[in-house]
Amino acid sequence: MRILVEIILLVVLLTGCSRQQSVVRDNIKANIHVSFIPREDTVSLSSIYGRKVDILTLDSIVLASVSKVLRYDSLWIVKGKSAEGGVHLFSNKGHYLKPLLRWGQGPAEVFDIWAMKLYQDAVYLLANAGTEVIKYSLLSQELEWRFKVPDEVLSATDFELLSDGKFVFLKSVARKPEKEYKLYVYNDQKRQIEGCFLELDKKAGDYISFSQTDCLYRMGDKIRYYEVFRNGICQLVNGDLEGYIGFVNNKYTFPEDELYQDSYTFETFIETCENSNYIWGHRNLYEGNRFISSSYNYRNDMYWNLIDKFSNNSHSYKWVRDDLILNETSLVEEYLSMTNVQGDCHYFTLSYYNLDRLMQQEDAGKDIMPNIAHLYKTMDDGSNDLVVCLYEK
Repeated sequence: MRILVEIILLVVLLTGCSRQQSVVRDNIKANIHVSFIPREDTVSLSSIYGRKVDILTLDSIVLASVSKVLRYDSLWIVKGKSAEGGVHLFSNKGHYLKPLLRWGQGPAEVFDIWAMKLYQDAVYLLANAGTEVIKYSLLSQELEWRFKVPDEVLSATDFELLSDGKFVFLKSVARKPEKEYKLYVYNDQKRQIEGCFLELDKKAGDYISFSQTDCLYRMGDKIRYYEVFRNGICQLVNGDLEGYIGFVNNKYTFPEDELYQDSYTFETFIETCENSNYIWGHRNLYEGNRFISSSYNYRNDMYWNLIDKFSNNSHSYKWVRDDLILNETSLVEEYLSMTNVQGDCHYFTLSYYNLDRLMQQEDAGKDIMPNIAHLYKTMDDGSNDLVVCLYEK
């Protein structure tokens, strides 16, 4: 949750495209609607999570950072850059096993990894600037196959697998002069696109470029989709896109006539967001069995929003009271970073920098979780982030 809003301007290969004036955010029709209201409130971790806390330490390799983790039986799959590669296998106790793929241009190599998904007994990777999908078997621990993303979809920024073996791809930036879409359903067996949804606004794609992950995600047999300025979460059902949860329009909702303007550049749009009275940069959305967690900005502050699916209530917080691990109260933007959710387990990362900052304060270590205090004595500037596992109530 600590990550400051990191905004990356994606390179647009084709310029001079005229604005599609007909492309606007359509209202999401759903049975459930929730409101987002920035509040000066504090959330206690014990009100969300049980007392059980698991800590995963990753050894024998140095990762630049841990951006996503997945658990599969006795294995941990960790996305984080190192000299060996970008995604790695660890044992249940955090001992390093091997990289899934190494850096390079060989048959079992890649030069980057944009997205990582777990489905059944395999990890699927979107690699090489969103141009290729790779299947890695967790049973054999070997690369099984890879295929090129179709030209219409280049360059994909996220993807998911449908239960019938097809793929759904997200395209965020315009590449071609003709009409393009955000979502494409692709059948690799037939080598054809079988569906497309949400026309891509070529102009807005130039300046609305927020770094985010898992816009497409799986919950059971449903594939769900959200984006930074869309007013809800959608899902693919029987080959169609329908509303799952709608976000109520209120005084904090960015109006379309201010969101879509031909005069915007990347810089002027961000300045408009920061100076506005509207919520912006709503991202990092993860859905668990009970809670849907996300973060957004209001003016220059970050907020953590939780949707309780049991009650269909939504609440935003500016402060976090950690009464489970660190015994401190901090701003949301300064707290741990959430990296993923699987079922009822929420994964956070705790860096040595943040832990050291806390331990250097007056009364350092008072009431801190004993396991964390012990691990701190073994860590230094070169230590990997700790993975903290919290479980929904």
